[in-house]
Amino acid sequence: MLSAAELHRRALVEGEASRYGRARSLLLKALERHPGDEVQARIELSLAYVESERGSVDDGLHQCERALRHRDLTNQFRALVRSQQGLLLMRAGRGAEALQAFTGAEPGLADQSEPLTRLF
Repeated sequence: MLSAAELHRRALVEGEASRYGRARSLLLKALERHPGDEVQARIELSLAYVESERGSVDDGLHQCERALRHRDLTNQFRALVRSQQGLLLMRAGRGAEALQAFTGAEPGLADQSEPLTRLF
């Protein structure tokens, strides 16, 4: 049985190939494995992008909020979530809200060690 982290990794590969339906299935399966808070938050962040690509920015934004509910997330990870929110809002034509999200994310991205240009 694949771990939640491995399912998430496979979902990233599917998403990078624009196979969002398959990515979504893998992400939902990963959530069923009841991963720890950090892995679950990362899965939810990836699911946010997938949901928006499948046509629901509101579902994507909801997933971002779910990711932020976990305790013990680093400020850097919270900034990644805020930047994801900014991206989704920008793509939905909600410029003022996007700018607010990006502005909130900026301080936490200064020392970011993770890639900032991953698709999701």
